[in-house]
Amino acid sequence: MAAVIVEDLSKSQEAAQNASSKDRKLVDLANDTTNIHRFDCERVPERVLYARGTGAFGNFQLLEGAEDVTYAGVLTDTSRNTPVFSRQTAIPRSGRMMQGFGANTFVPVNKEGKRHFVKFLWIPHLGVHSLVWDESLKLAGQDPDSHRKDLIEAIDNKAYPKWAFAIQVIPEEKQGHFVFAILVATKIWPEELVDVAIELHIANHTQSSTSSSLKLS
Repeated sequence: MAAVIVEDLSKSQEAAQNASSKDRKLVDLANDTTNIHRFDCERVPERVLYARGTGAFGNFQLLEGAEDVTYAGVLTDTSRNTPVFSRQTAIPRSGRMMQGFGANTFVPVNKEGKRHFVKFLWIPHLGVHSLVWDESLKLAGQDPDSHRKDLIEAIDNKAYPKWAFAIQVIPEEKQGHFVFAILVATKIWPEELVDVAIELHIANHTQSSTSSSLKLS
């Protein structure tokens, strides 16, 4: 199977090199789509996500439009209030203190038809805080659900957690200026190379949810 894949890729790459400039973009797009599909379908044990997680429902309130990047109403209409749901599977000090990263790279288009590559980020208003090793060992034995409980109890007490929603933007014409692959789903873009350019809105989470059997007494 691996030999077939290598042969197919070599043939498609050769076709791309021999294609006219008019057709080369289409061939490159087909190659990229095939490579991404194969990468996403790989099952590497150390990359398998831990299924248990906690989530929260909330509201997306746009504070500043991103018309230069997209014409989608959800990111340009400041009068719109959009329901959102976020899910967390890592282990921070609290679910309220966890930064979120979008796995995929998106390609929005603005009204002029210009494309950008975009990554989405969630930045907690309480800051990003984690546990040190000794704290993790202690809590794992006493209350392994402490970070989930903190999120749920804060919402129940109407101390709603908030996140700023931000984006990183790479113009299409600059996609080849970086040493890292900008389309790889398991990689983040270094902030020292790609600025967190626009903080778009506040997400106010008002209702908790969980995919585990967590019960609060």
